[in-house]
Amino acid sequence: CDIFYTMTTIYIGLAIFIFILVGLFAIYSNFLKTNMTCEEKFLYHNFFHKFSDEEKEKLHNAIESGLNIPFEIVEVSSIDGLTLRGHYYSATDSKVLDILVDGFKGVPRSDFAILFQHLYKELGHNVLLVSQRSHCISDGKFCTFGFKEWHDVLTWVSSADEIVGKETDVNIIGYSLGASSVLLASEFMDKNKVKAIVLDAPFTNAKEEVAYSLQYIYNIKSYKLVLWLLELAVLLFARFSLKRVDARLSAKSDAPPRLYITSLGDTIVPYKMGEELYKISTSPKEFLLMGDNVNHGEGALRSPEYLESITRFLKRYNT
Repeated sequence: CDIFYTMTTIYIGLAIFIFILVGLFAIYSNFLKTNMTCEEKFLYHNFFHKFSDEEKEKLHNAIESGLNIPFEIVEVSSIDGLTLRGHYYSATDSKVLDILVDGFKGVPRSDFAILFQHLYKELGHNVLLVSQRSHCISDGKFCTFGFKEWHDVLTWVSSADEIVGKETDVNIIGYSLGASSVLLASEFMDKNKVKAIVLDAPFTNAKEEVAYSLQYIYNIKSYKLVLWLLELAVLLFARFSLKRVDARLSAKSDAPPRLYITSLGDTIVPYKMGEELYKISTSPKEFLLMGDNVNHGEGALRSPEYLESITRFLKRYNT
C-alpha cells in the first residue's frame, strides 16, 4: 500500500512537472518569440481583423508602396548590449524626426504603412521605424513588455541628431506595446528635444493587459493558471516581472505633450486603459476616442480622425 501510494505520488508529480514544462514551452513559443516578416504580418492582419476587400486592398497597396521608398538601416546599442535597428527615411530639408515604435509582434513597415507615409510624404518629416528588441531586424531573444523597451526608446531619442545628421526636433509615436514603452520613457525625456508624443492604445500595466488577453481574446477559462505559467516563463526566460511594468506613475510625471488615442472597438487593449492614463496625466494632453468600428491598430485605415488628429497635434507643438 505504501509502495502504491509512493509511486502514485511520483507519477502525479511527474505529470504536473511535464504539464508545467509543456505550458512554459507553449507560452515561450506564442508570447515571447516575436519575429514576423511583412508578409506574415499581412496574413496576421487578415486573420485577426475583419477587413472588407476594399480595406485589404488599401492596406496591401500601402504596404507595397512603403516597401518601395528608399531607406537606410540605422543601428544603436541598447543598455544591455543588443544591437537595435530601424528603417530610416530621410527628408532632406526637414529638421523634424518622427520616431515610430511598434507593438507586440509588430512589423513596423506593415503596421505603420499608412501613417509613416503620411508623415513622410504629406508632412515632409524624417521618419524612423524602430524594430523593437527581439522584433524584425533588431537583436534580442525576448520581448519584455516595456520593462527594457522604455530604455531602448531613450536610446533612439539620444541618437536622433546623429541619425539625421544635424540638430533635430523629435516626435515619438507609439502603438500598443510601443505606446506603453514610450509612456514609460516619457518622464525622462528632454522637453526641449522631444516636442510631442502620440500614444495609440497604451496599456496601463503589463500583467493586467496579459490577463485581459488570456481571458477575453483567447477565451481561456482557467486564465489565472495560464497567467501564472506565463509569469513563471517570463521570470525564467526573460528575468523580469510583468507586474512591475506599470505606466500609471509615468503618466503622472512631467513630460512632453501627449496625445492619447484609443477606440471603443479595441478588443486587444480596452479603451478604458487609455482613458485612465489620459485622466491621470498631468502634462499637456489631448484625447481621441474613436468609435466601435475601429479595432486595435485600425485607426489609420478606418478613421479619418486618426491622421487628422495626429497631424494637428504635431503641428501645434512643432513650430
